[in-house]
Amino acid sequence: CQSDLMQIEINCLRIDKLIKSLKSISRKADQDPFEDVSVFKLIDEAIEICKERFRKKRLNLYVRSDPIIDYTFTTKARPSEIVQVLVNLLNNSYDAICNQDRGWIRINVSLAYEIYNIEVVDSGAKIEADVAKKMMSPFFTTKPTGKGTGLGLSVSKQIIENHYGELYYDPNGDNTRFVFTLPKS
Repeated sequence: CQSDLMQIEINCLRIDKLIKSLKSISRKADQDPFEDVSVFKLIDEAIEICKERFRKKRLNLYVRSDPIIDYTFTTKARPSEIVQVLVNLLNNSYDAICNQDRGWIRINVSLAYEIYNIEVVDSGAKIEADVAKKMMSPFFTTKPTGKGTGLGLSVSKQIIENHYGELYYDPNGDNTRFVFTLPKS
């Protein structure tokens, strides 16, 4: 009985975190002021939104970072918008690899010259060059009708540019890799 109560409490805390994360990205935040926010806190919120989906498909989702970066490292941002970008990139990765037996997604975080590089890399194959040229354009999608609007990457790119960073597809390497940058506070 005690273990049942503990399990209920754990699930309630998980649901509470999920609801808070969903609330943060469901509101229109483009007029919110920029604030100092932990890069890892942003990543945690995005993962909280997506992790159950990955778990059900047995896809590995993990974060790797430079050892010097911790929760005290911040950027000036509208948190809900950056979480929205991360969720979009994670969802795109999920869609690309959800049928793989040993699929994985990795978020890499590094810092160089006061700029954070945040990469979302998945076990999917590289994106074809002709698709890569068009994929940041509004309404371009490779997904079947009803599965995507073709706005995710173009909106994400605009959000990151409004945060004085850039979002791009990196064609180097064997897997799909999207990178966005944010300035260090």
